[in-house]
Amino acid sequence: MIHRHYSLLLKMLFFNIVLVLVSLVKVNFILGSFHTFFSASQIVGPLVGFYGGLSCITVLYVLKDVAKVIFFGTGLFSPLTLHIPTFFSAAYWASSSVIFRLVVPLMCIVLFLIHPVGNQAAFYTLYWLLPLVIYFVSPRSIFLHALASTFIAHAVGSVIWLYWLPLKSELFLALMPVVLVERLLFASGMTLTYYVIEYAKWFRPSTPVQLIKFVQGRSRLRMKLRRARQGD
Repeated sequence: MIHRHYSLLLKMLFFNIVLVLVSLVKVNFILGSFHTFFSASQIVGPLVGFYGGLSCITVLYVLKDVAKVIFFGTGLFSPLTLHIPTFFSAAYWASSSVIFRLVVPLMCIVLFLIHPVGNQAAFYTLYWLLPLVIYFVSPRSIFLHALASTFIAHAVGSVIWLYWLPLKSELFLALMPVVLVERLLFASGMTLTYYVIEYAKWFRPSTPVQLIKFVQGRSRLRMKLRRARQGD
């Protein structure tokens, strides 16, 4: 039990450091904002679900958001617009539950269409049918898996922005080509990152815990060699 909590803590620490670093790489402005950016964390973040598990991403994002609100007074803007969509995208990788793969995109479509502005931009929700199609086709393609997860993040984020800001339907329709390029970029980045990590497993430990043990083992070995040389 203690070992499992220790393992979760190490995973959270490792992935938090990774997400902080990749968030420095900005990709594009977020819908309706010229102050908030998409970053490479939208590419790497969802993969935390696959390698860290659902419990890891849940605790990680909850702790980060609570800490930011309490200690830095950031408010709910960043958690709502960035972390929640990424969480659902990561949950898609972490779980095969119909809640994340079917219910979430369907709920986003419904919530978007019942909104007066969203109803006038109904074509925008066609993108969110892709996760549903991919679910029923059940492909083994990593790229399609990544594509479904990034469109779920897009669906959740778009609904939040729709209800959060006074946006016009023309904006959503005008952004449809941008969304396609943007999501293809994210899915391609996720796929590339996935294969890089998988190939790296041939040369490095496969989990953060094993990586730390690997480094600790090398440190102990160096200490033993030093002591042996001093003894000589």
